[in-house]
Amino acid sequence: MLLLLPPVTFGGQVVSLEDEAHFLVDYRHELTIDQVLSLEADQWQPVRGEFSLGLTEATVWVRLSMPREKTPLFEHPPVLVLTNPLLNRVHLYLVKQQDVLASSSTGDHYPLESRSIPVPEIYWQLPGSWREASDLYVKIHSDSFFQSHFLLKDTPAALIDHGGRYWMLGLFYGALLIMLFYNLFIYFQVKDIRYFYYTGYVFCAGLFHSVMDGLPYYLLSGYYEAFADRLSVYFLDLANIFALLFVIRFLDLRDKALLNATRTLIIMFLVAIFVEIIETGHISTLFSMFMTMVTSLSITYLTVKSWLSGNEQARYLAMAWIALLISIPVYAMALYGWLPHNTYTLNSVRFGVVMEMALISFSLAHRINLLRQDRIMLQSRLNKELGGLVRERTRELEEANRKLQALSETDSLTQLKNRAFFNKAIEEEASRAKRQQTSLALLLADLDHFKKINDSVGHNAGDYCIKQFARVLQEQLSRTTDIACRYGGEEFVAILPDTDLNGAVTVAERIRRTVEQSRFIFEGKTIELTVSIGVFTVTPHADWNCHDWIAKADKALYFAKTERNRVAFIRENGDPRFADLMP
Repeated sequence: MLLLLPPVTFGGQVVSLEDEAHFLVDYRHELTIDQVLSLEADQWQPVRGEFSLGLTEATVWVRLSMPREKTPLFEHPPVLVLTNPLLNRVHLYLVKQQDVLASSSTGDHYPLESRSIPVPEIYWQLPGSWREASDLYVKIHSDSFFQSHFLLKDTPAALIDHGGRYWMLGLFYGALLIMLFYNLFIYFQVKDIRYFYYTGYVFCAGLFHSVMDGLPYYLLSGYYEAFADRLSVYFLDLANIFALLFVIRFLDLRDKALLNATRTLIIMFLVAIFVEIIETGHISTLFSMFMTMVTSLSITYLTVKSWLSGNEQARYLAMAWIALLISIPVYAMALYGWLPHNTYTLNSVRFGVVMEMALISFSLAHRINLLRQDRIMLQSRLNKELGGLVRERTRELEEANRKLQALSETDSLTQLKNRAFFNKAIEEEASRAKRQQTSLALLLADLDHFKKINDSVGHNAGDYCIKQFARVLQEQLSRTTDIACRYGGEEFVAILPDTDLNGAVTVAERIRRTVEQSRFIFEGKTIELTVSIGVFTVTPHADWNCHDWIAKADKALYFAKTERNRVAFIRENGDPRFADLMP
């Protein structure tokens, strides 16, 4: 299957050599150029109209008569152009009567570097002896559809036409890339498998067309002979598989008979890929082309049926496959020479593919819009239904939030407030003390030799000691405004609003003595537990912040830990001292 562009010219001198062309078919691949030159005239068949032999495994010889008046046409040696880029092996002979003046071998089974003009199309820069030539003989063997135009162009015209052709190809592949990336982007956004299948279809269809245009030859010319003739069938079959998977999901096909028939088509394309790997003829190619037509008819039937059944989303999908379905037979008849080769027939599939993919993209976008409208209507209905329920649950939610807030501020082991609560509380108490110019005391306590308790008795015993000290701390803070918190690990902190240094030290000593005099028994073992406490009290001014309180209290605690089981205090501008040395 070959997507040829017609021989449109963008400028310069162009001469068609097909008017007086003749051909013969060598089924045994035995004839040499010398034998061909000696053949009688009646052994050649004239080329009538478009030169197209369809699929053939034979070697084809073409005899082209050179124009008699050469100098008025071309000042310099022209370029011979064969417009089919997928011809495998092409041997060119410039002949004067019975003598070969020059020859060249080309085709997509030869490396790009071996060509006189390195482009995928078959261009041959004729040598200087071309003016003496009477005929051009072309020997062609190819596994693709056998058809081509034979043109003589001056070099500027050949290069300009080459650029013009790829400008047109750029528009086609640009449109495919836009649809590919657009739908791939939507797939990653919504994670809908339909968009993945459609992206796979666009990707494989684009690769199929690129092979048909000879584009991979630019990059793979050194390896092209090994697999290029089969790539078109692989990509065509994969494109059909993705198309069928897409339609199944897009239409949400549930009819068991139709679903089984569609799955059978998918299996047949998988078999065609396998057959193409192992066979050397044209069976799988013809089969894939036939099955592509069957697939287009089947998808058209499914989409139209769904559309008529009331599925509005299937409308544009049906129109898309109808557009492709119309273009395929037009193109196929052009391939076999039943329709003339022109811009419309040779590009009918291109036009159909672009129209099809644009309509499918529009169908997908329309589907998103319908889903959005359904979601809006559903949301509106749910809002009405849930409005009353929301109001009923608001109070419960507020209560749950209060409980959740309390849990988030509570230490799970001791049931005291945690450090997060302390950080907020110290800020609030500091601000209040600044406004009211009252003293604020901070006690920072640390259990002595706590690591030794964990190591010798166990971590469960350590947790027991922490809970018992938390109980003592809570009991010794007699005022409702006092706040006890677990600061971290075996450290605790207490905030005493409106408390001077003497009052804070008194509370701290009471806590220390209570711990010292208490008996802590865990699993029959008595644990000797003591605590060190640092105290800091100040009436804050504008420059004070909570970090200043914590730093001072921590400094006093560090001093108390030097002897353990002690209470130490620190004044605003002084050094830490033990509480029993307080005047």
